[in-house]
Amino acid sequence: MAFEFKIIIHLIFTLIISSVISSFIIKFIIKKENEKHLGQAIRDDIVHTHQKKSGTPTMGGVGIFLGAILGFILNFQFIQTKTILLLSLVFGFFLIGLVDDLIKVKFHNAKGLSALLRFSLEIALAVIFLWLLGYQEQTLWQINLFNNYFYVGGLFIFVAVMMIVGSANGVNMADGLDGLASGLLLLAFLPFLLLALKENEYSLAILITAFIGGNIGFLIYNAHPAKIFMGDAGSLTNGAFLAMISLLLNAEYLLIIAGGMFIVETLSVILQVCYFKTTHRRIFLMAPLHHHFEMAGKKEYQVVNMFYLIGFIMSFISLIIGGIL
Repeated sequence: MAFEFKIIIHLIFTLIISSVISSFIIKFIIKKENEKHLGQAIRDDIVHTHQKKSGTPTMGGVGIFLGAILGFILNFQFIQTKTILLLSLVFGFFLIGLVDDLIKVKFHNAKGLSALLRFSLEIALAVIFLWLLGYQEQTLWQINLFNNYFYVGGLFIFVAVMMIVGSANGVNMADGLDGLASGLLLLAFLPFLLLALKENEYSLAILITAFIGGNIGFLIYNAHPAKIFMGDAGSLTNGAFLAMISLLLNAEYLLIIAGGMFIVETLSVILQVCYFKTTHRRIFLMAPLHHHFEMAGKKEYQVVNMFYLIGFIMSFISLIIGGIL
């Protein structure tokens, strides 16, 4: 796989710039929130060892998003209408998450926005994304499963919307341990970056690199013990972006594999709730799944390392299945 030297330089430049900008913004957020004694409210029903994290600065997603945007804009010659539309809709998810974070911080309310309002806004944004990028065209209603295209008709819209909303909230589910969500995101973004380069989608490749950089800048401060949390501004933004690029690259199956850990985390919550409502018993000691392992006696860093390893294996498998390697 050979790329122009110019592209490689731009990718390296974007990675460095977005990482540095993100880390500086996040450092500033940590300082300001600590000065004003603001921070994350922790739910009472969470693992008891997490209660000591109450008051930890949050909204690290602001640094991730701004770092990614600024890193991408500096490569102005690669900006396309498609990527502008993509960022516009991702910005919508960012705003939903930001408002949710601000409610939690200002009112010390761990719940934030109501689930109904949040899901309604997310679904609306996903539909707008599909419309603006021309997915109302029936010839595009195909799902790529392991490099085989299947025409699914109008069901495509439903599947695509669920992919975007599900991915956004899947990352949100995984954002429960120090460094977990951001580390898994770095592994999940890699196959899409290489696929974008392979398909000569350089604008998307640089944008993906910018988001990778933004998350690296955040992970510096989010690694155990975390000095700041990602918040919904980061998790919803990253998750929606991950699903949207899978659609733009016609690689929906890669989302299932590379983003598999986010799907597992989400399914663990769905199964737990459904099973409990039916039998009044639990499948897991606590959901999402990472809390189950904590309740079983694993240290936080042990759970994160285990999830990293699985995430790495799934990312590598996606590279092979996708014919990227």
